[in-house]
Amino acid sequence: MSGRRLRVLFVIKNLQQGGTEGQLLQMLETLDASLFEYRLCTVSSEVHYAGLPKNGVIGSLDSRGSDRRVPRQLAAIIDQYRPDLIHSFRDRVNFQIWRALRRTQHQPAVLMSVRGRPIYPQYLALARLISGRCFKVTVNSKSVAAALTGVGRVPAERIEIIHNVSDADRFQPPSARQRTEARAALDLSDDGFVLLCPARLSFVKNQIGLIVSLAMLKRRRRLPDDFRLLLPGRVRDPWSDRVMRFLIRAAGLARWVRIPGPIGDLRPYYHAADALVLPSWAEGMPNVSLEGHLAGLPAIVSRQANRDEIVVAGETGFVVPTGRPGPLADAIADMIALPGETRRAMGQRGRARVQELFPRAAALEKMTNLYLQAIADRASHAPLPATAMAALTPPAPAVTPSLLPPLPSAPPRPTPAARAR
Repeated sequence: MSGRRLRVLFVIKNLQQGGTEGQLLQMLETLDASLFEYRLCTVSSEVHYAGLPKNGVIGSLDSRGSDRRVPRQLAAIIDQYRPDLIHSFRDRVNFQIWRALRRTQHQPAVLMSVRGRPIYPQYLALARLISGRCFKVTVNSKSVAAALTGVGRVPAERIEIIHNVSDADRFQPPSARQRTEARAALDLSDDGFVLLCPARLSFVKNQIGLIVSLAMLKRRRRLPDDFRLLLPGRVRDPWSDRVMRFLIRAAGLARWVRIPGPIGDLRPYYHAADALVLPSWAEGMPNVSLEGHLAGLPAIVSRQANRDEIVVAGETGFVVPTGRPGPLADAIADMIALPGETRRAMGQRGRARVQELFPRAAALEKMTNLYLQAIADRASHAPLPATAMAALTPPAPAVTPSLLPPLPSAPPRPTPAARAR
C-alpha cells in the first residue's frame, strides 16, 4: 500500500439537509488527506449544502427516481475507480451497494452505515444478509445497535458504534451581543422566551405532539404572549406538515409559532433561543441535541430522543415520556418559569457533558482506524481474486465525468429578512 493514498468511495442517497448528510460532510472535511483520497457518489443530485469539501471528487448518478439502474451504475464506478474501501450510508443505498458488488470484478472492503430510527421492516429483514458482506456495520447510537441486533438479528460483533461529531469551536454559547443580533435578525423580541425545535418536519420528529402541547398550555393560560416556537427544517412528510399547520390554525397558535423552512446555518437560531426541544418518537443520535448543548442551551427531549443519554434530567434539561403531550407541556412550562441564569447554567453543564462524552477527535480517530482495519482485513483474506488484489497496486485512471458527473451547485439561500418579505 506504500506509495499511494488509500481510496475510499462514499455512497449516499443525496445531500439533503439531514443529520447523516451533515455528519458525512464533516467527516470528509477532516479525513486525513495524507492517508486517503476519496470519491463521494450520490444517487440523486439533491443538495442543500454550500461549500462542499474540495479535497475530493463529488458527483451524482442523478437517478431521477429510478432505482433499477443504480446497482449497474455503481458497479461501473467501483470497477473503474477500484476503491480500497466502500462506505455506504442509509438502508436503501446499503442494499444497492450489496447488489452492485454482485456485479463487479473488483471486490473492496465494505463498511455500511445504518443511522437513525425507525428502520423500515424490509431493511431490518435484509440487515443480516447485507452485514455478511461487510467488515462492520457502523451505527451512531445504542438504539440503532439494539434494533439491528434485537430485530434484524445482526451479530453484535459486526456492529461498531461511532458517535456523531460536533465542532465545539463552531457551536458555542453566544455573547450578549451575538444573542441580541440573532434576535434582531430573526425579528424576535429581546425579552421573550424562544423555544427551538430544529428538525425535518415529519411524523417521527413529532412536531404534531409539540403543537398539541402548546395548545394545552394556551388553554391553561400558561403560554406567555412573547413566547415563540421556531421550527426550522425541510418538509419530510407532507401529510404530517399539513396536519401540523392545521392544528396551529385550529388552536389559534399562529402568532406563537414560526416555520422558516430549511436553514443552512443553525447557529443564529441557537444563539437566539432560550432552550431546545426534541419530542421525537424515535431517534438515533440527534445532532441537534449535541449542537444545542454545545451552544449553551438546556434541552427538553423525549426518552426515545435520549437513548444515548445526552441530556441529564434536572441537570442539563428535562426528559419526558415519548408521545405524551401533557408531560411535554409541563416541561415547557417549567423551562419557561426557570430564571434565565438557571437555564444558562443547565446549558453550560450540557456543553461540558457533550465535550466529555462525545469528543470529536476520538470519533474521527476511531473511524480512521476502522478504515485501516477494514482494508487490512480484506487484503489478508485468502484466496482473494486477482482483481481484488489490484486495489493494492498503483492507481488506475480516475472516474470519468460520464460515469460520475459533478453535483449541481447548492442554490443560494434567502436571508431571514428576504424570507420575511
